[in-house]
Amino acid sequence: MMDDSSKEDLNGYRLVKVITFCGRKVLYKIFLCGTQDKLPNMTLKDYLISLQRENVLKIFNNTQNRMIDKNTDGSLFDVSLLYLSIKVACKDVAPYNDQVWFTPSAEMEYYITAIKNMRNDFLHGQLTFTDEDYFKHMKKLREVLTGCLKTSGERYGLDDTQVVKDIMQMDDDLDRIMNEILGEDDILTYCSDEMKSLMINDSCHKLKEIFQSLSYVYPVSFITNDLQLKVDQIFVELEVTQGKRGGEGEHIDHRDLLRLIQTTAAPSSTSNDSQQQYQTTAAPSSTCSDSQQQYQTTAAPSSTSIDSQQQYQTTAAPSSTSIDSQQQYQTTAAPSSTSTDSQQQYQTTAAPSSTSTDSQQQYQTTAAPSSTSIDSQQQYQTTAAPSSTSTDSQQQYQTTAAPSSTSIDSQQHITSTRPQILLLEGLAGSGKTTLTKLIIDEWIKDGRGNIYGLDNYELLLWVQCRDPTMTSYQELLERLIPDVSIKFRKILPRLMKLCKLLIIVDGLDEDNQNSRNLINSLLHEFNYCSHIAFLCTSRPEKVDNFRKTIPKEYSVKHALLHGIYKEKLVKFVHLNHQQITKQTGNNRNTEELVRKVKDLKGLDEHLRLPMNLIVMIYIWDHDPDKLNLTSVTHTELYHNIHDLCKERLIERLLSHDDTKNVDVRDLKSKVNQILINIYKTALESLACDQLTLEVETVDNLITACKQLCLPHKEVLSAFLCLRPTWTFQGIKERYSTPHKGIQDYFAALYIVRNLINNSHYSTSTITPATPATRVGILRVLKQSVRSVGGTSTVSIKKVLKQTVRSANVDMSKYQNVLVHVAGLLYLLLEQIPKAPAREVANLLRKSGMKDNEDWLSLLENTKISPVTAKEISPFFNIEQTINVKDNRVRSYTALLPHLRSCEVMIDIQGDPGVLPDLPDLLGALTNHHCTYLRLQHHYYHAETTITSDNLLQVLQSRNHLEVFRGYLTGTTTLEDCTKLRRLHLAVVSDDHARCLLPQLHHTVTSALPQLEWLSVRVAASVSPAALMSLPSTQRVALELTGVSDTIVSHACDVAQELQPPGGYWVIWCRPSTVTEEGIQDMISSLHHHTVNVVYGLTVLTSATITQQQQHQLVTMAQTTLNCELTIYANSNESDELEKSS
Repeated sequence: MMDDSSKEDLNGYRLVKVITFCGRKVLYKIFLCGTQDKLPNMTLKDYLISLQRENVLKIFNNTQNRMIDKNTDGSLFDVSLLYLSIKVACKDVAPYNDQVWFTPSAEMEYYITAIKNMRNDFLHGQLTFTDEDYFKHMKKLREVLTGCLKTSGERYGLDDTQVVKDIMQMDDDLDRIMNEILGEDDILTYCSDEMKSLMINDSCHKLKEIFQSLSYVYPVSFITNDLQLKVDQIFVELEVTQGKRGGEGEHIDHRDLLRLIQTTAAPSSTSNDSQQQYQTTAAPSSTCSDSQQQYQTTAAPSSTSIDSQQQYQTTAAPSSTSIDSQQQYQTTAAPSSTSTDSQQQYQTTAAPSSTSTDSQQQYQTTAAPSSTSIDSQQQYQTTAAPSSTSTDSQQQYQTTAAPSSTSIDSQQHITSTRPQILLLEGLAGSGKTTLTKLIIDEWIKDGRGNIYGLDNYELLLWVQCRDPTMTSYQELLERLIPDVSIKFRKILPRLMKLCKLLIIVDGLDEDNQNSRNLINSLLHEFNYCSHIAFLCTSRPEKVDNFRKTIPKEYSVKHALLHGIYKEKLVKFVHLNHQQITKQTGNNRNTEELVRKVKDLKGLDEHLRLPMNLIVMIYIWDHDPDKLNLTSVTHTELYHNIHDLCKERLIERLLSHDDTKNVDVRDLKSKVNQILINIYKTALESLACDQLTLEVETVDNLITACKQLCLPHKEVLSAFLCLRPTWTFQGIKERYSTPHKGIQDYFAALYIVRNLINNSHYSTSTITPATPATRVGILRVLKQSVRSVGGTSTVSIKKVLKQTVRSANVDMSKYQNVLVHVAGLLYLLLEQIPKAPAREVANLLRKSGMKDNEDWLSLLENTKISPVTAKEISPFFNIEQTINVKDNRVRSYTALLPHLRSCEVMIDIQGDPGVLPDLPDLLGALTNHHCTYLRLQHHYYHAETTITSDNLLQVLQSRNHLEVFRGYLTGTTTLEDCTKLRRLHLAVVSDDHARCLLPQLHHTVTSALPQLEWLSVRVAASVSPAALMSLPSTQRVALELTGVSDTIVSHACDVAQELQPPGGYWVIWCRPSTVTEEGIQDMISSLHHHTVNVVYGLTVLTSATITQQQQHQLVTMAQTTLNCELTIYANSNESDELEKSS
C-alpha cells in the first residue's frame, strides 16, 4: 500500500504534469492564434524584428534565446517562454506592463499570467500536496484553463464550436491525469524538461554555495591555517602531457584538459536517460504535432518500458502523419520482452517520413534482443530517417558524412558516444588538487574563466577520496544537495542522468574502502550515460589498479601533470610570495627572492612541484638564511618545514601557562617523545589508506600528552590539522595529516629512526654537519628505547611488516616514503650505508618505480650520493636513449660510470660556465656513445661567452657524434667526428670568420663524409669582406641575426658572400626588427644578388605585420625567389621555429 508521503509526492507530480501538458497546450494555441501572419520557418526573433519590436528581445535569457533560434514554430517552448512570447508578439493583447496582466479579472491576459504563476508555484515548492490541496489546485486550474480558452476564442474570433471542442478536450486531459496511476517513468516522460531545469537551478545554487570554500588553498596548513590563498590569484600554467607516464605524450595546455573528455549533448526531454543517435542516408521532410504512433506487429512485444527507446525494422512506412492520428506499421517479428529503462537497437529498412510531438513510438522488428542494459545508449542504423526530430525530444544524427555543426544547447564538439574518464596523474605536490580547485572555482563563475569547455557542463560534483564517511552515490547527493534530494527524492538520480555532468574525483591514491565503494557506485551509475565525464586525479602508483576497476563502457584517457613550466617558475614565486607576505606581514623583498630563483641554474625537478615551491617560499619568507636554494632537496624542504613547526611549538609552549616554567631542553625532549608516536601513527594510517586519524588514535596521542604534562591542543595542532569532516553524526572536526606528502615524510622518519637506533649502524657515523637540521631530529631518533626486531639486522621491510602488522606489504603504497628514507639517510648520516641504500633501491623497484626520471629524482634527493648512484644503476633503463639536460648534469655524471654502454644525447640550454660538472659528464662518456651535443647558449650568445672548444675536446667518444651545435674557434677537433650528420656553428667577428671558415671548408670536404646539414649563424657585426663561400653539403642553412630595415642590404651581402655552390636550403632572420618594407627590400636584394634559396626564407620579427601584408609578401617571395616565406611574430612561434631547425 502506498504511504502518505509517496501519495503526496504523486499529487505534486500530477499537478506538474497538468501544467506542463495542458497549460502549455492552451498557451501554445493562443500563441498560434496571435501570430497567424508569422511564416512557419521564421523564428520568433525575426518575427519581432519584422514588427519593429527588436527592443523587447532583451527580456529573453540565454536559454530562451537558444530555444527561439532552434525551434521556429514555438512547439517546443515551455510555459515561461510562451508567456513572454504571447506578451510581446501576439496581436490584440495589452501592452507588456499593463496592469491587466496582473489584476484578477475575467480577461485573457490575467488567465495567461495565472497559468504561468501556477506553474512556478508548483515547480518551486516542495512538490508534495495532500489530497485536499491537490483537488483545490486542480479545480482552480480547470477554471483558469477554461477561462483562458473562452476569452482567447472571443479575442481572436474563433468558432464557438471549436472553442467548446477545445474545452472538452482539455477537460478530458485533466480527468485522465487525475485518475491515472503515475510511476517514475510517467513523471519523467511528461515532466522531464521542467523537472530537470528546476533540479539544475536548485542544485547549482547549493553546490556553488558549498564549493566557495574550495576556491582557496591552504599551502602550509601543517604550520598555520591562517594562510589561505585564492586559487585563481596564485595559479600559473602547468605542464601537462597527454598519455601515460613514461611515454612521449603530446603537450597540452592545462586549460584544454576538459577537451580530452568532451561528451555528447545530454538528452533534453522525453528521450529519458538516454540519447538517440541515428546513422542515416536520407531524411524525410516534416513533423506533426501531438500524434501517437502505433506500429502493428505480427508478433508484438510482451512488455516494454516507457523509458525505453526502440528502433524497429519495418517493411514500409507512411509518408506523412496527421495530428492525433494513429499509424500502424507491419513487421515480421518483435522482441519478446525488454527491461526497464532499456534502449534497444534495431535496424529499419524504411522509417516514417515524419514524427509527432509528445508521441510515444512503437516500432516492430525482424529481430530484437530479449533484454538490454539499463539506461544504455542506442544507435540507429536506417536507410531512411526523419529529417527533423520529434517535438519535445532531441535527436542526433550521424550520417555518412560527418556532422558540420553541433547542438546549439551544448556548443561542444561531439567526440564520443561513451561516457568519458580522464585519469590525471602526478607526483605528490604536483598541483593535482589545486588544479581541480581551479576548475571548480571557474565553474562557480559559470565558466567565465580560462578552463575551456567547462561551460558545457550543467552540474559539477566533487568527491574527495580521503573522506571515509560516504559509501554510495545516493549518500553523495544527500550530502551535497540535501534540500534537492528531499524535494525530488527517488527521481533525483534519474534526473541527474539527463544532465551534462562533470564529476571530479580527487586523490584516488588517498582512497579508503568507503570512498572506493562510492566511486564504484558512481562508475556503475553512469556507465551508459554518454554525456557524463569524470576527471580523476591520482599519484602514478595508483593509476593502474584503478584502471582495472573501470567498467568497459567508459572511454578512458590519460594525462600526466609534470608541475610548473620552468619558464613560469619566476612568475609563480612572484605571485605566491606577494600573496603570502600580505598575510604574514613580513617585509621580505619579493624581488630579492625572484632574483635568487632566476639565478638558479639547472633547477632540480622537485622545485617544479607547486607544493615544494610554496614550502620553499614560506621558509624563505620566515628565514632567508635557512635554505640554500641552489641545492635544497625534496626531503630537505620537508625537513626544514618540520623544524620550523617544532621551533614555533616550543615558542608557544614557553609562553603557555602549563609549560612556561619548564626548562626548554625538557620541553624539546617531551615534544620529541610525542613525535615518535606521531611518526608511527603516520605509517599505520598510510597502511590503512587514511589521512584522517581514528578517534582511538587521537585519544592515545592526547593521553601521551597529558602524561608528559603537555597541552595536547597546542602539541597536536603543530603537526596535525583539525579539519571539518562529515561523519554519520554530522560535521565534526577530526585530526588528520595535513597532506599526503607530509604523511609520507613522517612515515619515513619512523622507519629511519628504527634503522639508526639499531646497533647495526654505529653512532659514530652520525655527524651534525648541519646542526640546525640534524641535531634536533637525531634526538628524536635516539629516544626510542626499543628497536624494531630487537636484533642487529633491522631492515626497512621488517619495520614495515611489524608496524603495519602484515606479512605481505604492498610496496606501491610506500614509494614516496622510500624516497624520503633515502633522503633522510643522507641528511642524518655522514655516509649512506650500502645495505639500506641497496634495500631502498630494491623496494622502490618493487613499488613500481621504473621511469628513469624517477630514479634521477631519487639520486638528487640524496645530493647525488655515489652509493645511491651505484645501487640504482641496475634498474636504469638503457634500452632507450639517455637525454641529458642542464638540471640532470650532476646526476648523470655520477650515474653514467655505473651503466652499461648506451647512447647519450646532451642538450644544454644555459651557459655551460655555470655548470661546473659538465666537463666531468663529458669525460664520463668514455664507455658510451654520445651522438648529440647541443650547447645552445654558446651558439645563440656566442658574442658574450667562451668557446665550446674545451668541452668538445673533453668529449672522449667524439667518433660517435652525429649532431653538434656550439661556438668553435676552429674545426680541428671536429676531424675526429667522422659520423657527424648535422653541424651548427656560430660566427661572431671578422677575425673569427677568417680563422674558422677556411678550416671549416677543409674539414667538411676531407673529414666529414656523412655531413648532411650545415648551419652557420652570423652576427650582425661581421662584414661581408671577411667571409668566403661555405662548403657544399646536402643542405646548407644561413642564420642572420639582428637584421633591421637599415641593414637589410648588409645582410644580403653576407648571404651573397657565404652562398655555397648549390645555394641555401633555408635562410633564417632571427631575431630581427624588419618591417613589411624591410622584408620587401630583402626579397628584392636577395634576387638582385642572385642568392638561391631552395626551400624558404623565414623571418622572426618584433614588427607588426598584418595577415594581408604577410599574404602579399609570401606571393612576392614565391614569384621573385621561387621559394616559400614564413613570418613569425612572437616568442611562442620562435620556440616552434627552434624545434623545426
